[in-house]
Amino acid sequence: MRQSDIVNLALEPRLTQKNAANLAATLAGHRYRPINLDASAVIHVGAPGFEVLLAAMRGWMEKSVEFTFTDPSESFMDDLARIGLVAEEFGLNEG
Repeated sequence: MRQSDIVNLALEPRLTQKNAANLAATLAGHRYRPINLDASAVIHVGAPGFEVLLAAMRGWMEKSVEFTFTDPSESFMDDLARIGLVAEEFGLNEG
């Protein structure tokens, strides 16, 4: 796969319910194309945001298409743990 085939998207700093709906629509527009999400600017992710990310990630995985995260912020990782999700489920290492 060429690097140009990967869709690179930056997550909003606050992934609230409204922003989660926007993210879902954006991801739907790139359905099953390799995705890389830059999570470096994230300061808050609520449950709706993680629901969108999990559903999308699982859909991409079922089709064996790349769905990755780049540079998750400390806040992204903290919110992931706060909501009871495991970093490895998102392809991330905690250390």
